[in-house]
Amino acid sequence: MDHGFKTWRKWMDGELETYKWQMREEQTIQAELMANAERRLHEANRAAMTALMQRQAGQLRWIDVVVEERAIMLREMEGAEIHGGE
Repeated sequence: MDHGFKTWRKWMDGELETYKWQMREEQTIQAELMANAERRLHEANRAAMTALMQRQAGQLRWIDVVVEERAIMLREMEGAEIHGGE
């Protein structure tokens, strides 16, 4: 019985080591997948922030153009009104 127990114990220790190795391997793979997912998320966030900043800059330029255009129109209308009234 003692020899049988030693044989079983040796087998069980081998199984345990195999299981530990598999779990470490799985944890390593999961860590790599998480790191890749985090990197992709950061890249997507950076791209979204860049697009947002470009959109905001474009909107500000558009506002400047519209304000300038309206100022020109107002000056022209005032000029027409002044010259038309004489």
